Amino acid sequence: MRRSETDGVGRRPLEPREPPIPKPQRAELLPKVATASLSLRQVGDRKRRGRSSVTRIAARLCMWPLPVCESIRSVGLEVYEVAGLSSPMMLKNLTIQGPSTIHYKAEFQMNSSSNLLVLGATGQVGKLVAKSLRKSAANFSVGTRRAANLQELADQFGASRFIDLDDPRTFDKALKGITGLFLLTGYTVDMLVQSKSLIDAAKRNGVNHIVHLGAFTRDHDAYATVFAWHQMIEAYLRDSGIAWTNLHPNMFMQSFLSVWSIKGGTYSAYTSKPIGFTALEDVAEAAATILMEGPEKHSGRDYWFSADVLTPLQVAETLTAAIGHKITAEVRKAEGFQSDAVQPDSAFEPAYAKGGFELFDQVEDGRMAYVGSVADDTKKLLGREPLLLRDWAKLHANELLEAAS
Repeated sequence: MRRSETDGVGRRPLEPREPPIPKPQRAELLPKVATASLSLRQVGDRKRRGRSSVTRIAARLCMWPLPVCESIRSVGLEVYEVAGLSSPMMLKNLTIQGPSTIHYKAEFQMNSSSNLLVLGATGQVGKLVAKSLRKSAANFSVGTRRAANLQELADQFGASRFIDLDDPRTFDKALKGITGLFLLTGYTVDMLVQSKSLIDAAKRNGVNHIVHLGAFTRDHDAYATVFAWHQMIEAYLRDSGIAWTNLHPNMFMQSFLSVWSIKGGTYSAYTSKPIGFTALEDVAEAAATILMEGPEKHSGRDYWFSADVLTPLQVAETLTAAIGHKITAEVRKAEGFQSDAVQPDSAFEPAYAKGGFELFDQVEDGRMAYVGSVADDTKKLLGREPLLLRDWAKLHANELLEAAS
């Protein structure tokens, strides 16, 4: 009921006061949240709709590195959603200072209990995983060892965290509040200690799911250096007690733009035998899906990515048809990979490059013939067929043409 005007002179009836925003109960809060202070400026009118209300406000977020001006709308009386992000907020300690500014503390939450960290966002794999998560409005941060990149990555993906894989002292802060981790490391022998120490820190900080990017180790008795390194990381991860998922990609098609150069229209292959290929786009989208769906669906699972098996001649023919430029194949000895991979601008260190030589050498003599096999879980994970080389080459035709020119 409206209050009577008999206690005032010439005043219109007073509207009932808005009910106070209730303080959320701890049971309603997800277990791991980050606290932030925000300053909000109301730019719209609050309209009563039964028992609910909707307020449109513009926000200047005071917690770097979230974007500076985001639209926010309220859901019910307690939760605000940040447009462009997927971080609903529970309002706490609401106070109003003046007619236009609201100051309060908020706890950031996802629609689910996930809060993800993606490593390698400045590289090809991590960047595509982050893009897939961003497209799906997931709650995640990207990690970087370069402090100068933090702002740029935050602007691109929504949030970033400093983490140096060579300095375990940075791990605890980077993993605070994280529930799921995408683990990949650089192309050096340091991947062993980096992975081991990061898994230890993940366990210490309550991370409950690690998605590890490994290698195509279909045969347990793998002796190529890099394959064996990944198997040791996977064994340690299984023994950690953290829920795990291992991704096993075969040769990335993106290698035609880097490692397997088609400079001058010649594809340099390091074995004459068939090789299995996978599109990085498929692996990255699958990784993002697994991270979002979480350990309840994917714990203890190994997923394989080898969609298209081709000989060097078939690779050249496929690329030629896709981009309309003649590509020829030249089969080189396996040792050629080791010498090519340790060039000054290469991402590979000598010990890692040695693993590449061992791989091609063992494919050629048959010890790792399984590398030339189809085994692909893309459809199981994404509900669609994987990209074949002809499909991938059409998507990257301009880049391939530039490399071949």
